[in-house]
Amino acid sequence: MKLLKPAWVSHDDLPIFSVDIHPDGSRFATGGQGEDSGRIIIWNMAPVVSEEVENDENVPKLLCQMDNHLGIFWRLLDRWVLACVNCVRWSFSGKFLASGGDDKLVMIWKISKYPTGGGAFGSGGKSGHAETWRCSSTLHGHTGDVLDMAWSPHDAWLASCSVDNTVIVWNALKLPEMVAVLKGHKGLVKGVAWDPVGKYVASQSDDKTLRVWRTADWQQDAVIQEPFEECGGTTHVLRLSWSPDGQYLVSAHAMNGGGPTAQIIEREGWRQDKDFVGHRKAVTCVRFNSNILQKQYRQSSKPQQYCCCAIGSRDCSLSVWLTALKRPLVVLHQLFTSSVLDLSWSFTGLQLMACSWDGSVAFVEFSQDELGKPLSLEEKNVLHERMYGMSLASAKPQVTVVETPELLAEQEKVVTDQQKKSELSVPTEKSTTNTSTSQPQPLTPHKGPINCQIETRTTDGKRRITPMFIPPAPDTGDGPAPFGSGGSTQTPAFTSSSESRSTILIKRRDDVVDPNVSRSSEKTTPTKETTAAGGSTTVQATSPQSKRMSTENNASSSSIAEVSIAGTSVTIKAPQRKENEKSWSSSIPEIKTDAQKITLKRKLEKETKIGSKIQSPKRARLNIEDKGFGQSSVVTSKLQSSVLQPVMPAIDDQPRPILMLPPLGMTSNKGVYRIAGGSGPRTKCRLEVENSALTSQYGPLTKVRVYPGPVFSSSSSACMPSSVEDDLRASWEVVLGCNACGAAANQQIIVVVCQDSTLHVLDTVTGQRLLSPLVLPAPASRISVGPRLFILAVTVAGGLCVWDVGGKLKCLIKNESLLPIMQGQLGREVTIKSSLLTENGCPLVSLSTGKAYMYSVDLASWLLIGDANDPVHKCASQKNVSQFLSVSDISSYPLATIQSHLKSSPVTMSLRQPAVSQIGPMCTVTYLEQQLLACQALESSKEYRNYLIAFARALIQEGMESRLRLLCDDLLGPAHAHAKLSKSWQDSIMGHSKHEILKEILRFMSANLNLQRLYTEYSRQLSVIENSASSLSNGVAESCGEIDGL
Repeated sequence: MKLLKPAWVSHDDLPIFSVDIHPDGSRFATGGQGEDSGRIIIWNMAPVVSEEVENDENVPKLLCQMDNHLGIFWRLLDRWVLACVNCVRWSFSGKFLASGGDDKLVMIWKISKYPTGGGAFGSGGKSGHAETWRCSSTLHGHTGDVLDMAWSPHDAWLASCSVDNTVIVWNALKLPEMVAVLKGHKGLVKGVAWDPVGKYVASQSDDKTLRVWRTADWQQDAVIQEPFEECGGTTHVLRLSWSPDGQYLVSAHAMNGGGPTAQIIEREGWRQDKDFVGHRKAVTCVRFNSNILQKQYRQSSKPQQYCCCAIGSRDCSLSVWLTALKRPLVVLHQLFTSSVLDLSWSFTGLQLMACSWDGSVAFVEFSQDELGKPLSLEEKNVLHERMYGMSLASAKPQVTVVETPELLAEQEKVVTDQQKKSELSVPTEKSTTNTSTSQPQPLTPHKGPINCQIETRTTDGKRRITPMFIPPAPDTGDGPAPFGSGGSTQTPAFTSSSESRSTILIKRRDDVVDPNVSRSSEKTTPTKETTAAGGSTTVQATSPQSKRMSTENNASSSSIAEVSIAGTSVTIKAPQRKENEKSWSSSIPEIKTDAQKITLKRKLEKETKIGSKIQSPKRARLNIEDKGFGQSSVVTSKLQSSVLQPVMPAIDDQPRPILMLPPLGMTSNKGVYRIAGGSGPRTKCRLEVENSALTSQYGPLTKVRVYPGPVFSSSSSACMPSSVEDDLRASWEVVLGCNACGAAANQQIIVVVCQDSTLHVLDTVTGQRLLSPLVLPAPASRISVGPRLFILAVTVAGGLCVWDVGGKLKCLIKNESLLPIMQGQLGREVTIKSSLLTENGCPLVSLSTGKAYMYSVDLASWLLIGDANDPVHKCASQKNVSQFLSVSDISSYPLATIQSHLKSSPVTMSLRQPAVSQIGPMCTVTYLEQQLLACQALESSKEYRNYLIAFARALIQEGMESRLRLLCDDLLGPAHAHAKLSKSWQDSIMGHSKHEILKEILRFMSANLNLQRLYTEYSRQLSVIENSASSLSNGVAESCGEIDGL
């Protein structure tokens, strides 16, 4: 741990009431008092972290100072000063900075693209700041001092609290729109905090209460009083904080047994039976580290997850706690000479800053060994989904009022069910965490001359050119880049690039004007228009003395225009053409004729051929990892991987690319194989294949036998039996007349492949042959058996064969080439990671490229069912349904099984990803549609239902009403009691009742108030259909009873 108190971080020795670190960690902001107003200062973080940077005079420490908060005079230590800034808070996207002060205002700041040339209004004319920040919005609403603020996790709301006893929630997407005013406190509200998933907002007041408000309807959910009954209003702020996992809310200034504590309030039931004890005076501020941490402790077998919390107090000390420990991790006594007023953690979670009433700031830096390893953003979102059914990325603002009592009752029912059981949900990624918070602002059109310059002559023969107005690019208010990077440099409006083409029109006039005298009127004279274009533009700035310019204007030279701006001569030159250079028309791309194309084609053929022979491809060597279901487990350690040779595309008689796979083989004469599937004693069977086990006068014999008991190592599926097992008698044994190169087995059949390209099928229980040996079209490369009586074989030539050896002995797929799915990686090694068979005999192949395919017999083509490197897959916010599925059985979850073998290429993620408010929803819906179609192709009923519910939840979360209506219409069907008799509509899909699925979707729909009318419409129609069907069945039953009575 490192501790530092930078002396240069100061508000002229006046109190600093708030500090906050920017999300990218490159800067931090402080708010407090100034010389004549409330002051906000944005500081460079690099000099704080690095002593070398701190001593570098070229690196600025103060980036910007804003003194815009003005207020009334008030008395402090026998002197009168202006009001102060009580709180500064960065938005989660880092684009905005919010400040609140004693002037009853909340100001929203964002970086300006262009420097203002001087200090902001009220800054006393100070200039020379490294950055310029401007106030984009001023929020009027409070009638008293603003003491604390907090951005919602998705940056859609901003909550502010004040001494006027209220909390105001602002719409950050449409500032200065006000969403709600939360009234209920009877004293000064001094702290506000958001639930990490955006479901609640909490506030703490001097009225000795802490209140929790629901964001669904902005009503009060809980009032907590007991821990604060003994407290007095002796603190300037009461900054409370919510843990990043959402489980705990820690308050400031509570009492327990007459001593000050920080009260821990549990989310479930709002219990208050824990607290942080140790500070000698009232706790003023609490701040949780935004990361969920984990560490491997000796007493536990797996890493323990916990949260980290920092607490500041009026006793001038700071303490850091871990929820996994009973005692504080560290306590810094007498860190300041006055109360600690605010705390802030960096996004990495290793840096902590604190500010005090004494006007100083402290910086504490931890190591990962001290705090623990943080969970990734995806793991954090998965945790939120599992615990609350929603995550930071899926949480969306809802400001709609509930219109029907049925929907309110349904919402309460959903909340109750979620508390009892964690529902199956699709976790979302941080990729949608940073929702764009920029409110739309109309761009003011720039007024100025048209894109031309007027050239005239003076009486002394010199030319005068009226300069053209070049408007600056609009200030879009993009978020600030880390200071010191190329993106943070503020540039002037006028720029010139040597690669851009000038489009300035020069109008030459023949009239003569007096020198240094502006024209009062323009004469109507003929003009000549020339364009200073045709090449790169050069801008040269010379000293005021060198104003003389050659007036020669030869036809071969470029046009020269002199523009006099503020005593500086700017010369715009069009490039000159060299003597040995071709004409301008030679630079135009040449269009080739058909004859030229034919010539190129013949040339390509000649280059491809070498004499009359084609170069034979060379094969590389690579270890092959074979971990498929029911596949051969013994593979030669050094085998040749499948390599596509860089052969040119086929033209006329040119050969196609050659696909060569490694042959199947055993590392020794004896191979031991697992007999897959089964349960109970049948799982304790193993297959042994031993080449040259017996010798006859006609040649060696291969022995195949099955033993009742296995001894398998944990690291490999193949192992050698122990001496005890060797003494056991085999269940059966047979001999083959050729050496075997591989085998695979399940509880029904055993398949042995020999070196003469024959495939032998035996009964697992009796050892009898089920059919004559099959002759493969080429030596085998891989062999596997399916859950039933299906056999898959891949040859070294890349041919795929599938047979059904059950009741119907037939070939399902005959020597289908793997070339279409492997030719996308020319010149690269492509390895088959797994080859599986589904319960219906569909072959699944996963490659080292991160893709998985299935061959469809009906379509006679390969289907792509998984791509780990697909940008749609990576941008989708809901893609982890398989984490909640049991993938131990391929017959139940074939899609999850094959996709579990895929690994995407490594991607370096930034600390905080940019907002993808438009890309995320589209990619999510597209990804889930692809998964649904893959489940249909695989006939995976269980997975289809899970993905269908996930697809509906994605539509609900994104508010896609039109797509959701199409889905609900198909699930609802005809709105009458005889819907099941309809020929155009099926009442089930893949074995699941459509009405039951619709009921589950309606439960999720009830949580989105923007879709409440859609919920009411379909819930009532479904109720009418079910009631009609019930009445019809009862009527039929009564009629049958009457007939029986007759």
